[in-house]
Amino acid sequence: MILLIKMSTKQINDRSRELILFFTLTFIISWVIWFLAPLISFGDVLLFIWICLIGAFGPSISALLLASRKASHHENNQKKKKWITFCIIFIITSFLSIFITFIFYPITSLIFIIPIIIASFIASFLISSMFSSNSGILDLLKSIKGVKGKNYFLLIAFFLPILFEIVAVLISLILGANLYSFGEFFLTIAIYPLIFSYLFFFGGPLNEEIGWRGFATPRLQEKYSPLITGLIIGVIWSVWHTPLHFNGFYAGGLQGFLLRFIYNIPFGIIFTWYYNKSQANLLGAIILHFSINTYFGTWASLYIPNAYIYTLLIYILFTIFIIIYEKMWKKFPIKND
Repeated sequence: MILLIKMSTKQINDRSRELILFFTLTFIISWVIWFLAPLISFGDVLLFIWICLIGAFGPSISALLLASRKASHHENNQKKKKWITFCIIFIITSFLSIFITFIFYPITSLIFIIPIIIASFIASFLISSMFSSNSGILDLLKSIKGVKGKNYFLLIAFFLPILFEIVAVLISLILGANLYSFGEFFLTIAIYPLIFSYLFFFGGPLNEEIGWRGFATPRLQEKYSPLITGLIIGVIWSVWHTPLHFNGFYAGGLQGFLLRFIYNIPFGIIFTWYYNKSQANLLGAIILHFSINTYFGTWASLYIPNAYIYTLLIYILFTIFIIIYEKMWKKFPIKND
């Protein structure tokens, strides 16, 4: 028993050091790029945006680097799959991003293509690393292919934010709001994911989830309850965004920064709940992040002015519900492998 306690304590201490390294490296990578973005973009808005999107890869890059440190290498029989995956993802992401940029943004210079190529390279490398020969990276990314028997959670991840938006709209209508265009409203349910498909690779989901959920969440839960884990990540997640609220990437300045805590902390708890219920389905976490980024605060607000407020309240109420129903304050038992 004493030996098990000592082993558990050592494991927790090692995990704590890993987490400190992870969060430190994440902030260094992202913040350096974000603080430099206004200077090295030379006033080019598109260049500035894409440089900031590269900086958002900080959590996933940090997780991959740390996961690869103390792991063994084995004979890789999937090297061909890795390179094929890399090439396919690189072609899709680079062409998709350039295409969408040309459609929705005024083009004054083609220099923005350079950071798109860099971002596409990083995204392709992260996804293709699920075929890595490094056992630490394989363990980190094993559920990016989904989780056997739990892949219905992928549907939950995508449709839950849409459901919350629809409920927010119904509340708005009941309280007397006017729907700008009933037909367009439902048409955009299908169109929005296509328009914002690049967000899956560059707008937060792939940039962050390998780090926040794939790396940090399981390590934090070895020491803390799911509730505390969600709160810790929610606060750190919010603070991590700080430069983007003051370098011009996000509107709102200080007010936008403070508002982020109101929704990011509930998100931290919701994502922790989803991670546990889906048996650490990393692909699901990425899809959930994509769906929230696509719909929350943008889609319904195009048609009903106060929908954003009601959506936020729904997320907060849902967070309170899962905390109580799932008893998220209870810590998971420590596993001694």
